[in-house]
Amino acid sequence: MNRPLISADSHLCEPPELWTSRLPRRYQERAPRVVNLDGRPGEYFVCEDIQPRSVYAASAAGVPSEELPRRAAQGFAAAPPSVWDPRARLAEQDVDGVAAEVLFPTFADLVFGCRDAEFRRACLRAYNDFVAEYCAADPNRLVGTALVDDADPGLAAAEVTRAAGLGLRGVVLRADPERSYADASFDPVWETAVGLDLPVVIHRGAVRRDITIDVHGALLDYVMIPSQAQRALTALVFGGVWERYPALRLVLCEFDLLWMPHFLQRLEHADHRFGRSFGVDLSRPARDQVTDGVWVTFQHETDEVTRILPSWSRERLMWASDYPHADSTWPHSVGKVAELRAAVGPDTTTLFTHDTVSRLFGLRLPATAPTGPTAPTGPIAPVASLEAARP
Repeated sequence: MNRPLISADSHLCEPPELWTSRLPRRYQERAPRVVNLDGRPGEYFVCEDIQPRSVYAASAAGVPSEELPRRAAQGFAAAPPSVWDPRARLAEQDVDGVAAEVLFPTFADLVFGCRDAEFRRACLRAYNDFVAEYCAADPNRLVGTALVDDADPGLAAAEVTRAAGLGLRGVVLRADPERSYADASFDPVWETAVGLDLPVVIHRGAVRRDITIDVHGALLDYVMIPSQAQRALTALVFGGVWERYPALRLVLCEFDLLWMPHFLQRLEHADHRFGRSFGVDLSRPARDQVTDGVWVTFQHETDEVTRILPSWSRERLMWASDYPHADSTWPHSVGKVAELRAAVGPDTTTLFTHDTVSRLFGLRLPATAPTGPTAPTGPIAPVASLEAARP
């Protein structure tokens, strides 16, 4: 394999002062922030209408499992410089043998849970500005995506246009919109994204409801994660969105894989057996609309990849490292990709790790891979203090 590795799903880790420093004055007291909570170790991301979220796993790539409790108590004090410094991020890519990453938020998508739509839009706009500035360090290796609120389709379309002007390469929407994506009032967003050649992404976690701190609610939410993607896809198909915008490209991130063959079978049966009874008369089969218009990311799931290939195109799958999150393959991504290559062969692996994501997001990278990573055997040394880590 001689093409450089590209992660189709990695993450930014928003600086604690992102919103307190960027939001208009009228929102300062309400701004999302990172704080210490009485009686709890570590630091927490907090915002109105949202359950506090511990920050430790956001930047714990490469930390051994037995070290995670200690890392949780440190919070962002243990974060590596790459969390907020894009130049340090490029160095971390080199350590991992990765040439580029498509970047999604860590905390900003939680803001979808805020009830005040105007406040949400202001927070997401501030995040998009930060992403654009971060990725400007090397736009071909740091590929930014914008978070767009869906409450007002006209304003959403305007933010898509603004994001493209900032140099961002994709648009992230909630999995559970205020109005169904089948609603034709949302067409300005699809039309704008297609016209600007921007993929639309639905990422796990980008939902209005928040995960409850109750253990049973949290486990239920975790188990049912694929249903978020299933509902969105069903609305797009039976709402005729791909009928009106056949060039729409949708990316699903972190939703796993094995549910997809069963979902396609159910979707196909619903179309054939019941569609016309409900006034749905598609020009193309429902299954084909999904398999032609949807791309899916995966991370560790080599076994799942081999099991779904008979029913899913290899050109619609993309590998991801998930850096800098605790579940990331960093700094061993080259070894993980070698396992993938052994399972599916070099040509398919090149599609998964370079060709497809490069075409989808319009990247221009050297045609040959770097000579190889200099991966350490453990995590990089933490910075001495939070202040030292901030750009």
